Amino acid sequence: LDFTCLGSSLSLRSCARLGAALSVLDFTNLGASLSLRGFARLGSALSVLDYLHLGSSLSLRSVARLGSALSVLDFLHLGSSLSLRGFSRLGSSLSVLDFVSMGASLSLRGVARLGSSLSV
Repeated sequence: LDFTCLGSSLSLRSCARLGAALSVLDFTNLGASLSLRGFARLGSALSVLDYLHLGSSLSLRSVARLGSALSVLDFLHLGSSLSLRGFSRLGSSLSVLDFVSMGASLSLRGVARLGSSLSV
């Protein structure tokens, strides 16, 4: 599918799917509430999302997931209360967080955790 537009509520551009194993979507817009750009999925093992916007409450940019072992998030914004930038997780043993801000009350920068025993 190259391009579909249904009034002002739905727009879709460049979509490909090969059975349940491979899905690729370039751009989707659902009115003013949902925008999605750049998505690829290979079975249940690999998911990559470039940009997601849900109204004014959620913005997400650059996410990669490899099964349940590896997760990488570049930016997450939830309304005016939570902002998160630069997060990586390798299984349950290693977590790295670069910056988090919770409203005007809490800001945190540079955290690393190795299992449940070591935090820096």
